[in-house]
Amino acid sequence: MPSRWAGATVQGCLLLAVVTAFFFIFACGKKAMPLPPADYELPVTEALSARKVDGQLVLNWPLPDWEGPEGVELAGFRVYRGKLRLESACADCPVRYQQTGEVEIDEISMVFGTDPEYRELLEKGYHYRYKVCAYTRTGREGPDSNIVRVNY
Repeated sequence: MPSRWAGATVQGCLLLAVVTAFFFIFACGKKAMPLPPADYELPVTEALSARKVDGQLVLNWPLPDWEGPEGVELAGFRVYRGKLRLESACADCPVRYQQTGEVEIDEISMVFGTDPEYRELLEKGYHYRYKVCAYTRTGREGPDSNIVRVNY
């Protein structure tokens, strides 16, 4: 004759298995101490410009004059591109941006004030939109720049 505790033990094991599976499925996997929220703003690039040179796009923007809190410095800029077929592009069409590159800031450009530049080959028959965002050495990303549009 089965005891009444046998059913309770099976139910307890099932509950434990479900709870454990839940944590394995929904856990983020990061095991670091949480960081406090940042209390500073990263610079916004407002003068992003683009030009075409021999089938290549050249993006330029001024290096921001920004000094973050102690221990926080800019590492570079992430470049994002949206790409639509030229015949289907419109001024208000939504565009999905994807990161296409990074431009790192080195000590030389910081000392001499060299403006960042990004180059990319263009494919004919497309409407492109680009934006850049500054990021820090810890990976924190700033707000989007202005958007430049290029047809090729």
